[in-house]
Amino acid sequence: MAEYAAGRTPIPCVACNRVLKFDLLLRRAEALGACGVATGHYARIAPAPDGDPGLFRPRDLAKDQTYFLFDVPRAALERIAFPLGELDKSAVRALARELGLATAEKPESQGICFVPDGDVRGALARLRPESPRVAGPIATREGEVLGEHSGAAGFTPGQRHGLGLSGGPWYVAEVRSAENTLVVARAAEMYASVAPIDGVSWQDGAPPAGPVRAAVRYRHRTVSARVRPEGDGRATLCFDEPVWAPAPGQAAVVYDAADRRVLGGGWIAAAG
Repeated sequence: MAEYAAGRTPIPCVACNRVLKFDLLLRRAEALGACGVATGHYARIAPAPDGDPGLFRPRDLAKDQTYFLFDVPRAALERIAFPLGELDKSAVRALARELGLATAEKPESQGICFVPDGDVRGALARLRPESPRVAGPIATREGEVLGEHSGAAGFTPGQRHGLGLSGGPWYVAEVRSAENTLVVARAAEMYASVAPIDGVSWQDGAPPAGPVRAAVRYRHRTVSARVRPEGDGRATLCFDEPVWAPAPGQAAVVYDAADRRVLGGGWIAAAG
């Protein structure tokens, strides 16, 4: 919630995987004498070009969850199993029915687990009632005030709904939490050719030197890109074609040029 209040767009599923599932849970498994942990993520672990385990997209690309796993340490892959990685979702449901599992017909989960209705701003009000929701301006990058919001926290770059502006469509281009201002722009202004990222982690221990594919949102089409290392855990992604509204706090995930293996990534540090 602190990230939302700061005007960023966090993605807690990544931290949940890295810290809870594939750190604390792995340690617990070791303490119990288990050989590892198996989860229901749609991803695959297979030999990488160097022969060690690598993280790859699953067979069912429509359910691909590798975006949320980009910073799981490579050393942990030896003790992780993803049994669903070679199955389509329809086959998984068929197996569940055959086994009489109550989850066989369970609806697809969507969004953040602790914000099931997708109302981030409502969740902020419930979980952080002490946080002020103060009205502020909605303005263009040139400073023209177009309207007023009831609290900037919870808005994200690329968002269109909830602005209440005439003469649209307008999109959130930037959330300036310190100024309590939403900056909006037209669609043509929302694309970015570069994205600075920090907190980077690379499966091979170093940033990839050649062409890669990169995604700045879950389930968004990857684009061809190159990684420009900046030092101190930072890098810049340079896209061959502009991407829509990179949002500070979201993950930028890097795949190999074949768009199959996860090479790593980082956290978008600034709006494009």
